[in-house]
Amino acid sequence: MNKSFISWAKFFIGWPLSFISIIFIVKLIFDKSEGLKISASEINFTYLILGVLTFLVFFLMWSFRWWLEIRERGYSLNFRENTYRFSFSQLKRYTPGNIWSFLSLGEQFARLNVDRKTIAISILGDIQLVVIGCTVASLFALPWLTTGGAFQTKISSLLPISLLAISICFFITGLIYRRKYGGKESVFNSFFLPGFNLKSKLKLCLVSVLTYFVFGIANYLVFASVFPTSTISFLTLSSFFVFSLLIGYLSFITPMGLGVREIVVVLGLSQIMSVQDAGVVSIFTRIVLIISELLFLALIFLWQKTSKK
Repeated sequence: MNKSFISWAKFFIGWPLSFISIIFIVKLIFDKSEGLKISASEINFTYLILGVLTFLVFFLMWSFRWWLEIRERGYSLNFRENTYRFSFSQLKRYTPGNIWSFLSLGEQFARLNVDRKTIAISILGDIQLVVIGCTVASLFALPWLTTGGAFQTKISSLLPISLLAISICFFITGLIYRRKYGGKESVFNSFFLPGFNLKSKLKLCLVSVLTYFVFGIANYLVFASVFPTSTISFLTLSSFFVFSLLIGYLSFITPMGLGVREIVVVLGLSQIMSVQDAGVVSIFTRIVLIISELLFLALIFLWQKTSKK
């Protein structure tokens, strides 16, 4: 009976859950587009296309970071196969219940003969890399976020909560690792990217920071496609979009930080534009992000299938 349940669970985590995720994505796009009051004539398609292309680079770098993490743990995987399995596993994060993408990741890479213990440790490390990459890439927005304006005050009030959430994240990761996998390692090595030497830690952190800088740039380009002029610098706004992603990621309770990220974007941008326009940006950047990911998945699917022939 247990074997039957496990077989059924493995099947469900595969394509059926992917289709469910796509249904949620389509629903999300329609729900978001209802509040989007913008016409095609108002869009600078050069910036928009550049934004989509930059999002594609972001998704490729995201999968590269996972490939590098697995490689640093001693596994040599085909990058195309890694990208295909990682990207379709991440599709499940749109499904309510934050565990689905992790379960899918474990199942997909176990098929590539990666030890489940290694996958579990890598997932813990990947969570830390998201937090580290987003935090560093957000630093350029801090001067603007802490200038004392009413909305900035609301946003900066999130910083202590964010620091607490980050501390809890690292503490839990270290606790799990020390108890189950690496009791002989030092406290620092257990709590900060466990299982890696210092050189690997620095390499992974650098890749993660660059990955989220690219994410911020992509959001800025999409923003500029509808609002080409701004009193805030390119670097500050790009960094701010990463900050909003970080707050959404640390919310834990919503898939993809849905709603949380948009609130942060509106709070921040309403200092330089109307609340209505800030709302348009938050919705439009989210929709373009999702469509870009679907496009990336389609390209990866074609790459995978054509390469096998």
